[in-house]
Amino acid sequence: MDIKIILILIGLAIASGPVTGQTLAPKGGERTEVNYVRGVRALAAGDVEILELGHHPQLCTLFVAGNPDHLQIQRVLKNGNENGGYSCNRLFSITFNPNGQLASMRPLTDAENEKYSDLQPIMALAVAAPSADEPTLSGQYKKAQTLYDEGKSDAAITLLNNIISRNTQNPDYHFLKAKCLAKKGLHAQALREAAFALKMDPQNPEMLHFSAVSAYFLKDYPKAAEYFEKAIQHDYVYSALPFHNYVRMLIEIPRPDRAIEIYNVWKHRVDLLWGAQGYQDQYTEDLDFYAAQAFELDHQFGTALFMYEELLVIDPLFFGYHAQRARVLMKKGEGIEALQSFHEALRLAPKEEKDALCGEAAQAYADYFRNKPANETLAFPCAPKPRAH
Repeated sequence: MDIKIILILIGLAIASGPVTGQTLAPKGGERTEVNYVRGVRALAAGDVEILELGHHPQLCTLFVAGNPDHLQIQRVLKNGNENGGYSCNRLFSITFNPNGQLASMRPLTDAENEKYSDLQPIMALAVAAPSADEPTLSGQYKKAQTLYDEGKSDAAITLLNNIISRNTQNPDYHFLKAKCLAKKGLHAQALREAAFALKMDPQNPEMLHFSAVSAYFLKDYPKAAEYFEKAIQHDYVYSALPFHNYVRMLIEIPRPDRAIEIYNVWKHRVDLLWGAQGYQDQYTEDLDFYAAQAFELDHQFGTALFMYEELLVIDPLFFGYHAQRARVLMKKGEGIEALQSFHEALRLAPKEEKDALCGEAAQAYADYFRNKPANETLAFPCAPKPRAH
């Protein structure tokens, strides 16, 4: 893992501190919450451990060197685990100091476990009521799935309605119908159908992510955020897609602070499982791109610039990376290099993007040379036009 990313993770975990799973009474500037630990990873030379908390997915830091509380916390995390590893399947009362660093931890009492039973990190199993004609319905469901895959949503819905009328207690039937409705643009109906499926399969990350996207299309951002949080909490498939879509929405709202937290949860999980070899799927590069924009919105220009330049190593011919690099350089006051990046972006941009990009670049040129002698070799052949925000 690159040392800069390590420092980003440590800095963010310290600066932001966790946001609650279930908050208890504060004392002396400290904050205590009930949550579970999904994963633990040592950074650098083992001087720091990063813990991922499950509810409201987030990272927090546990300093090892010179920290008298470290051994106590380590004992609590390992208590009852026969192989000596961390026990990540139960609730703890976790206290953070005013800086957001982990200060102490203890298991819940029996009474507390009962009180916070809804927070227990137990994988719920889907409940589908049996039906006498299930073999027939299963065959029809597969046919409906084929119709959906072929883009024949109306025919699939007609078939699914017949299936559901004979067994309404199978979450898969309702979820497929929800996907058909969404494909038709009927997102409110799709969300209702998915909500019924989630009553039977409440921790299904695919259904939760689908519901988040449906709520997003309805512009119900609080509901979308709620579903995204749960989808990421219960995701054990390790696809970048829910992180990609959630970070993108958080940029639009805008909530760059939470977008950065979510991105760092993703990086933590990837490094925990795959280490230095990393992980790539069709969404990871775009996720990095949106995360860089979140750092930019949060005025962490050095980190954003580093990330854009890393992306340019992967794809030096994508105009968007050059354009974003130029924008960050302008914000850092490095106008000459920014204008050079704008020229490269304009050279690579597709025809439909050139006019808007050229106008923005010309405006950047005018702003930079407003009170200094102009450099005509860096000028742009179009009228200045401020970038739309």
